[in-house]
Amino acid sequence: MLLASALVLGIPLLAVAAEPGALDAAVNSVTRDALALERRMDQAEVVGLNLYVGTEVEDLLLRKIELRIDDLPATTYEYSAAESDALASRDLHHALMTALSPGQHRLRAVLISRKVDARPTTPRIVTSVDQFIQKSADPLTLELTLTEGGFRKPPQIRVREIQDRGPLQQRAAHLLQSIGRTLTASIELDGLPPLETSAAAVITPETVTPSQITRFNQAVEQMRQGDAEQGRAALDAIGQSTQNDSTSLRLRDLANLTLGYELLRQRSGKAAIPVLSRVRSPGPYGNQALLGLGWAYIAPTAKASPGTNAPPTQPGDQLFPSLVEDTPEARRTTPFRNAWAVAMGSRGEDLKDALATWTELIGRDPIDPAVQEGLLVVPYALGHLGAHEQSEHYLQRAIQQLDAARTELDTAIEHVRSGALVQAIDAGVSDADNGWRWSLADLSYADDSAYVRHLISRRSFIDAFERYRHLREADALLNLHAGRLHSLLQETGSRNAPDLAALQSRVAALLTTVNQDTVTQRSQLESVAIAQLDQLKQHTGRYQIEARFTLARIHDRNLDDESPLSTRGDQ
Repeated sequence: MLLASALVLGIPLLAVAAEPGALDAAVNSVTRDALALERRMDQAEVVGLNLYVGTEVEDLLLRKIELRIDDLPATTYEYSAAESDALASRDLHHALMTALSPGQHRLRAVLISRKVDARPTTPRIVTSVDQFIQKSADPLTLELTLTEGGFRKPPQIRVREIQDRGPLQQRAAHLLQSIGRTLTASIELDGLPPLETSAAAVITPETVTPSQITRFNQAVEQMRQGDAEQGRAALDAIGQSTQNDSTSLRLRDLANLTLGYELLRQRSGKAAIPVLSRVRSPGPYGNQALLGLGWAYIAPTAKASPGTNAPPTQPGDQLFPSLVEDTPEARRTTPFRNAWAVAMGSRGEDLKDALATWTELIGRDPIDPAVQEGLLVVPYALGHLGAHEQSEHYLQRAIQQLDAARTELDTAIEHVRSGALVQAIDAGVSDADNGWRWSLADLSYADDSAYVRHLISRRSFIDAFERYRHLREADALLNLHAGRLHSLLQETGSRNAPDLAALQSRVAALLTTVNQDTVTQRSQLESVAIAQLDQLKQHTGRYQIEARFTLARIHDRNLDDESPLSTRGDQ
């Protein structure tokens, strides 16, 4: 997931994966030893069928599968965006492991996919296969692949038996690692060389060096160091990328947003308009882009070309306007220093364009800081267009929405304190049917967990969340080993008891460590979540005060106009 905080030139660089720590090494060591012991004692779990799913169709993303053997219950799985991207890069999903007797069996599979550039209302593509497979006394490995159907023909499913399962295991392990399930990947890699030996074979050329994330980080660093021209050129190149995987789309939006606000800071509003217009809306950065786009229509123009007389950018300088401080200041002072001025002529037309853009914001989530600014900037624009009654109406509406947002944030903080957030994360870690829950991406935005979408866009929460989720994955894997070792001891009696006992002790010690770390990390996760929500609450409170103050000022002006002593006249 791409992460960015406030839109400032000193924004943190996008995160890269951390190196495995000592705990990972210990858990992986236990996994290898446990599986090796099972094999040595001829007690390894007998899997009659291993089935892997992948795709070779360039412009399709797998979204969901349904598998059924004979008349057994169907196995279904819904892929997250990250998993779909990994499958598109030729990784595989180890979709089914089951006991299967020798003989003939019926295999039915349904693969649901969508076009890379599909819209939410675009129908999904459903591809199915229904055929018989022959199982011998040996384990059977099948690969189901979505393939091209030919010119103007729908895709097809290719089913083939694989003799050497190793390459499939490595591609499946790579998928697991790409979504953060690094410990689970160790089971897939049991008995195989390290994953690095095969990684180049399953990563598409455009995702290798230099990666777009590296290019983005370099562009931000160039602007930090004062090389604004090169930094802007690099951001513009990323912002016009044609790659359509979810990571590239998100990074493209972020590059355009960053560049657009930098152009606003340089007072190049006209140049910022096409850049900010490239940001998807709705989208992860759509609200910020709409806010900036409105200002681009009415931003003052610099007397010199961008960068000519502009002071060198220093670390910590804000991209003008930033969402928290500079945008409200721009609304208060630019371009109308007189609070009651009415725009005329071309300036009025520009303001109407800005208003049309900002109006899209006010129907969106009022907890979002960009939307909160939109709630006030719309009446601001209406007032400077002379529509004073409408301006007052939208201010009253803004107060109602901000009051509701404040109440929702209070409820969200109590939701976190009750432990409900951690329970949702635990459920996602253990869900075997849905890849979205692993990343908290399936939570409904209409219920009491809607606030999570604000947390998962913040770096500090993501870091705490990923550390906690990793510990829960370690706990699940260690408990799996503990259960298998206990069963193994029951089945074999005293044979190899010393080896079993030693391994059980290692697992128990690791579980104690993981449980202690989990308690600590849970507390930290909840503290970070509450701090972030409280920050949003304080921000909302400032906007509540400003909205009421602005409304009171309008009422005071109306009273002055009605007073028989008023000498204001027509101004």
